[in-house]
Amino acid sequence: MQISKLVRKHASLASRQRILQAYRHTTLSQREFAAKVGISVATLNKWRKQPSAPPPPDRPQFVALPNLVPKATPGPIYRLVLPSGLALEVRNGFTAQELATWLQLLPRP
Repeated sequence: MQISKLVRKHASLASRQRILQAYRHTTLSQREFAAKVGISVATLNKWRKQPSAPPPPDRPQFVALPNLVPKATPGPIYRLVLPSGLALEVRNGFTAQELATWLQLLPRP
């Protein structure tokens, strides 16, 4: 008595896609087509119901993004120190109007 082993063939994703593409363009019935390519009707139907793209990963993947924010270049700093010890520092790009407003807030002798 001979014992036969059940051998299961696993088709690659590319192979499955080629078979499904051929199935979409055939005039054969599912049974005829499945027999022609050597798979069962159940396998053909299973492949038809599966999404063509691989499922997304369980967790988000890291995506490196370029830094689009320009590096701040420090400009010259102007520092006004009053005899009372109060200091006013002004960075580059400060407008004259803003400086005048700050100067008005300083205590008068």
